[in-house]
Amino acid sequence: MARSFAFAAFVCTAIIFFSSAHSAAQSSPAPSATPSLCDGSQTAASSEEIVQAARTYRSVLESGIAAFAPPDYQGELALYQAELACARRGHDADSRIAGLYEGLGIVEEHLGLYAQAVEAEGTARVIFHRRGDRSSEAYDDNDLGDAETALGEYDDALQSYEKSLALFTELGDRGAMALVHIDRATAEERQGDYAVALTDAQQAQATLGGSSERMLAAIALIERDLHRYNDARRLYGAAVRADAESGNSIEESQALAGVAAMDLRLDDYASALMIARHAVQLDATLRTPTWQGLATAAAAEAGLDHTADALRDYDAALRNIEGLRASASGTTRAAFFATALYVYDSYIEYLLALDRRFPGKGYDRKALEIFERRQGRAFLEQVAQSAASQFAGVPKETSDRERELSDNIADYQSSVAQAEVAGNPAAALSWKVSLAAATAERGQLERAIQTQYPAYYALENPQPLQERCSDVGCTTFAKFQSRVLRRNEAVLLYDIFEPRSALWVITPRSLRLYYIADDYVLRAQIARFEPGACGGSILPYLREGALRRIIRQDATPCAVAAHLLYASLIPSAAEKAIASATTLFIVPSGPLFGVPFEALVTQSPATGHATHYLVEEKSIAYLSSASLLNVLRQGLERRRRLASQSLLAFANPDYAEPTPAPCGSTTSLMSTAEDTSEMGELRTRALQRSADGAAAFDPLPGSQAEAIASFAALGVSPTDASLYLCDRATKANVVRLNDDKVLAAYRYIVFGTHAVLQAAQAGGITQSEIVLARPRALNDYLTMADVLGLSLHAEAVILSACNSGGGGGVGGLTQAFMFAGTPIVGVTYWSVADKIQEKLTPAFFRALDDGYPAAPALREAKLALIRSDDPLENAPYFWAPMVIFGDGDVR
Repeated sequence: MARSFAFAAFVCTAIIFFSSAHSAAQSSPAPSATPSLCDGSQTAASSEEIVQAARTYRSVLESGIAAFAPPDYQGELALYQAELACARRGHDADSRIAGLYEGLGIVEEHLGLYAQAVEAEGTARVIFHRRGDRSSEAYDDNDLGDAETALGEYDDALQSYEKSLALFTELGDRGAMALVHIDRATAEERQGDYAVALTDAQQAQATLGGSSERMLAAIALIERDLHRYNDARRLYGAAVRADAESGNSIEESQALAGVAAMDLRLDDYASALMIARHAVQLDATLRTPTWQGLATAAAAEAGLDHTADALRDYDAALRNIEGLRASASGTTRAAFFATALYVYDSYIEYLLALDRRFPGKGYDRKALEIFERRQGRAFLEQVAQSAASQFAGVPKETSDRERELSDNIADYQSSVAQAEVAGNPAAALSWKVSLAAATAERGQLERAIQTQYPAYYALENPQPLQERCSDVGCTTFAKFQSRVLRRNEAVLLYDIFEPRSALWVITPRSLRLYYIADDYVLRAQIARFEPGACGGSILPYLREGALRRIIRQDATPCAVAAHLLYASLIPSAAEKAIASATTLFIVPSGPLFGVPFEALVTQSPATGHATHYLVEEKSIAYLSSASLLNVLRQGLERRRRLASQSLLAFANPDYAEPTPAPCGSTTSLMSTAEDTSEMGELRTRALQRSADGAAAFDPLPGSQAEAIASFAALGVSPTDASLYLCDRATKANVVRLNDDKVLAAYRYIVFGTHAVLQAAQAGGITQSEIVLARPRALNDYLTMADVLGLSLHAEAVILSACNSGGGGGVGGLTQAFMFAGTPIVGVTYWSVADKIQEKLTPAFFRALDDGYPAAPALREAKLALIRSDDPLENAPYFWAPMVIFGDGDVR
């Protein structure tokens, strides 16, 4: 049960997260943006008012708790940007501009735009420093540290916190000093420096001369990291007593959750169950979410072998989570769902443990149902948080009204809870009436959306496969097998964990569960299989003669590693189950993202047989969940019309700034030679983070050759209307072509560009971007939100970019393209050699044009390279990285 109770760690983290949100929501509402200045109709807010309003955002966390409505961060972002434009145009005082920059940075941080937040907050800091405003400079250093912590740039964050602490010490602001110590402890805790983090948290406690509940919870979290569970439990217990004495029932509930989580760690299931039930009762009285307490109770009941109770409470926890998810919107929904994913994992492991104890009782199918609920919704949250309101074909007034009703419902829920806590039943009844009316109107609107815009409805309300169905639009496993899967197909779904991983194999005639190697074994095998272990990391830097020698030397050990991984991922029993399938759909998870199954070796090299790759037997495509194949084959809006034009390509974008460079130039992204100020340093740091870890995006001349070869493979000549190179490969041109209804005219679209799949910030949920020409000057990042606004009829979109498929972040970007109207998205798992991509992509398009479905078309293109006599073509390093996500058998 190693992972069943692992969620105790998440509960501890959530205690700080949720209790801070509750406290902030009770103390002061989130401010709206500052008054408009452009028309002169409003009075300008002072610098102090703006700074105070901005800092209030810091305390209003996106908890996902329906009872407390978060601010509209997208709207606030637009308003802050407009205010800054007005202030600069009106030559406002530096102090006001600095306040606006600080507010902008805080809003950007809430939206996950961390690199932009660093730049905005860094700008504010420079102005505060120049004006000698030491207090504001100190606060902004702390804000800057928070943004850097969110980026995972912990060393930079610690430097910012150190500057902030020095200034607050100089000013004698003990309360602010304690705040910095706590924030610094957070960065240290995330960095794994638990002992140092504990010292900082204790220093904050000593500075304040007392212990708030938040302080106790922070120290308890670090004690948990140090595996000192008894000490952590004692601290949470102290928080419970303090909250009970002060009458703070909300924070008391959170502290109770901490006690119960530590009891689980200590294997005291009876105590954990008793305390978790108390927390659930308290939450129910307060009308706050009950899922954390229910999940803790379920894990305790599992430990006590109370099977029926554990199943009931796990199901109740998921119902509560999904109800809260439905009532939230935007980034709040995504951030909340990320914090709740551990409950799905815990439930899956428990069901698998039951299946091993009681085979044939249906626990394996129930586990698959929960896995599908987790996978489908987790990946679609990436798309949903990218502004589903921009979804093409849905009137703006419809999506605006939908969001307005959701916000109203959250407001009314908050008002009901506050009135009941305050003992005002008349006010509570009045708010309940308003809540019921808004809920009814939203239900009516959603039914209309489901009828008129089914693809948009599917995007916002993903329906997982289920064993039995009661919901409209639900698909059972049996229906999926008989109506969605074709006779030559199989789906392989992987859930990777410790001590044993699970593989479900679905064919038209069977659904079976297999237990495979655990997380640690698979990670070790993947490390030996991936390109770097087989010399791939140095191949681009060697001459051809040296390349051939290394490939020959590495051929056998690489084949051995590829076969060992194959044997772990597709054991012999599963191999027999998929024997008749010619197309495999792979649903990866965890470390399997980035593994090209095509390059797995099916026969042991020890047998003396020639190396035989899986792609020589099967066509392969990838999905984020089996449910997605169901959605794609049900037919998305706008996809059925045939496109009249052949190929549209954006390639070799001009990444030189601030002025365009000659096509193919290697001029760097941004010169900071003349910018020696601290602002220049901050800007450079921000650029480095958001540019995939480098100060500049390298030019991609090979993508230009690849695009031209693709036109030739399709028998058409590129024109200025179909091939956009260098400074013409811009987001503006993509948007213009879409607005002019031209984008929908093309069967195939290629983006020969870089892509940024941002680091996971909340359980792997984040927004990814395609980087087009001059991204700094023209804001040429094509985000998932932008993609959702496109109207495509393309049969395939190829993201022929360096590492466009690396990591789990690919899921949201590929699905955004699918919901925009294409069933197939091609990505690359690692940097691709130009010479190979100039052959592989055109061969893929040629096979598609000849009538092959997508997965067999890519297989044909790869087989041509595998059968080449040139070792610089037939080695897996060269042909394996390009893969396709989506309906690989689309016709």
